[in-house]
Amino acid sequence: MISQIQSGAVLSNNAPAAPDAPAVETPASPAPESQDRVSIGDRAVALPRQILEETGGALGAVISAAAHMAPGAAEGLAEGVTSRPGRGNTGWYTAVAITESVGTGAAVGGAIGGPGGALVGAGVGLVTGGIIHGLERKADIPERFVQKIEMAVDEAIAANTDGTKIKIAVQNATQGTVLGTGIGTQEGWNIGRDAGKGVVSGILDVASGVAEGIFEAIRGPKKLS
Repeated sequence: MISQIQSGAVLSNNAPAAPDAPAVETPASPAPESQDRVSIGDRAVALPRQILEETGGALGAVISAAAHMAPGAAEGLAEGVTSRPGRGNTGWYTAVAITESVGTGAAVGGAIGGPGGALVGAGVGLVTGGIIHGLERKADIPERFVQKIEMAVDEAIAANTDGTKIKIAVQNATQGTVLGTGIGTQEGWNIGRDAGKGVVSGILDVASGVAEGIFEAIRGPKKLS
């Protein structure tokens, strides 16, 4: 009996091992793309990009801050006088901005070429002002600009209730003009800074594409293996 148990134990210990699970083949990861071509154009303009963008932003901010003082003052004055309900009426902004562009063009043209130059400059200013205004409208800049001034002026003049109607009107007009000028300058600075950076960035992106195209043309078509 003992021998049978021992014999069975030996047979049990010598039982064949379970077969190993089949190995799962891991697909080979694709070889990384060559870095030679990775943005040769971007590398060509990467170093000066930040400096140029900041320079363009600063220049745009200064010009735009000065250019938005008059539209801001006009919008603040109009809001202070009329206190009209509703938001986002960009009529004053558009009229003053384009008039300012025409006047600047005429002044520059007149300084260079006399009366004839003034006429040409005024025409260029009109076209330029229209283009700039069209671009601003696509970015909803006039609406946001006007709404900010209107809200600030309405809040400021709400307390002007003591005195005659003429006194209140003068107070409202004065406060509206001052607030509009300040907000116009501040918002103009922000608008110009963003616009200046965007213009420079767009130009650099074009330069990057041109550099990439030249590199590809020099290297020639890629041979198929």
